[in-house]
Amino acid sequence: MNHVVLLLSLCLLLACQEIEYPPLEGEAALSEICGTTNPMQDLPWLKEMVDEGQSDSESYYCQLYKVEQGTFNNKQVFVAQISGALCCTCAGNTVYDCEGELLFVCEPDKEEKISDLKEIWSR
Repeated sequence: MNHVVLLLSLCLLLACQEIEYPPLEGEAALSEICGTTNPMQDLPWLKEMVDEGQSDSESYYCQLYKVEQGTFNNKQVFVAQISGALCCTCAGNTVYDCEGELLFVCEPDKEEKISDLKEIWSR
């Protein structure tokens, strides 16, 4: 009887171990960006932001130069990097959620908590 209890305990212990999955790469990782494989085309607000950024190439004011995707508080976010001769450096770090809602602007303590940053567009 002791052998049966020991065997059942061992099976239960092994069944409760957490399975670790490797990080997604390539197409699989891209499909995880706000439910689309092509956020630059499928998220209208993001497409508009990038289109405007591309057309502003001769402006001396603030210009969009890079968009990154990452994770903040277990949610996917986009970080728009902006620069320009007449642009405040701090204004360049704007963070949006998948719906295009502005989460915060230039808050270094929050920005440090954005993980898994991947560049998805740059000038």
